[in-house]
Amino acid sequence: MGRGEGFAGGKGSPVTNRVCGCRRAHCPASSPSVRASRKVVSAPCAPPPPPRPSLSLVVRRHGHRMSTSVLELEKRLGIRLPADYRSFLVAHCDSLLEHPRLFIPPRSGVVDSLLTADEILKNDDQRQIGIPEKSLMHIGGNLLGGCLYMRVSSDALGEIHYMESYEFRERFPSFSAFLDETQPEAAP
Repeated sequence: MGRGEGFAGGKGSPVTNRVCGCRRAHCPASSPSVRASRKVVSAPCAPPPPPRPSLSLVVRRHGHRMSTSVLELEKRLGIRLPADYRSFLVAHCDSLLEHPRLFIPPRSGVVDSLLTADEILKNDDQRQIGIPEKSLMHIGGNLLGGCLYMRVSSDALGEIHYMESYEFRERFPSFSAFLDETQPEAAP
């Protein structure tokens, strides 16, 4: 039981709801006034609070699960993202990868973060979405300054480019090809 969940005070006994025996934080027995008085409550247990809405709600569009952030990103870009990358963005919720992706030789490079749709939108709000004159959207990189971009123009849409030291070093025809030609770093 966590601190402050169902206990009346530092040395006090736990507060118990007679109806449900509950000691959860959302139970009427857990209210500050009840905890302070160390009373036993006879009211039924209240249902848990509803989950907080996510910044990236999922909606149905043409039978596919779609993140509102992904839809907003596509709207701002004026294009429909490639299906492989769109699917990744819908499921992807944390930019820092658990295991960095190492490029399979003869390629060279490493990517330890892939941006979420919300982060790409935030970059766009700050006018830092990538390299607009080359139609490249920043989608990831590494802590040493390497950057991963996706081409978002009609010619070569979805092409992935890796830049290191201000020089383009690797190119992949698609996001799926990038995933196929990289591998997660082995866990220590």
